[in-house]
Amino acid sequence: MIDIDIMGKLFPDLRTMLVQLTATGVLLYAFRRYLWKPVSEYLEKRAQHSQQLIEEARLLKDEAEQSKAHAIAELRQASVDAVKIIERGVSEGKRIKDTLVSDARREAQQKLDTARRQLEAERLAMETDIHREIVDVALLAAGKLMEGRMDESSDRLAVERFIKDAVN
Repeated sequence: MIDIDIMGKLFPDLRTMLVQLTATGVLLYAFRRYLWKPVSEYLEKRAQHSQQLIEEARLLKDEAEQSKAHAIAELRQASVDAVKIIERGVSEGKRIKDTLVSDARREAQQKLDTARRQLEAERLAMETDIHREIVDVALLAAGKLMEGRMDESSDRLAVERFIKDAVN
């Protein structure tokens, strides 16, 4: 069978333990003497750098929030300005429409007035022509009457027949 010394494995001998404790003490002393201060300074610098980064991040976050609030305010103002521009465009469009409609009405009224004046002038010219024709007819009738020298009833019949022939 195998003989295992459990007690020897659990409890090392005194010399080994003293050597290991001495080596640990020397390492601790060397660490404390040569490495503790530089490592502490390095860790302190790293902590300060981390704190600085955190502070910068907080400042950047605050700045971003201010920029966001400013952008939202500008967006709202732009929206209000856009509504005002649209309202101005609509009112300008209505004003232009009203101007065009009134100009068109005025122009149409002027054309109607011109047409009425032309019709009136043509009516007067036609009346003048009709009067001239009536005078010509009357002169022709008088000429025919003078040729035949009849009595009044026959003159009347001749004029009526002449007018009937002239109208047809």
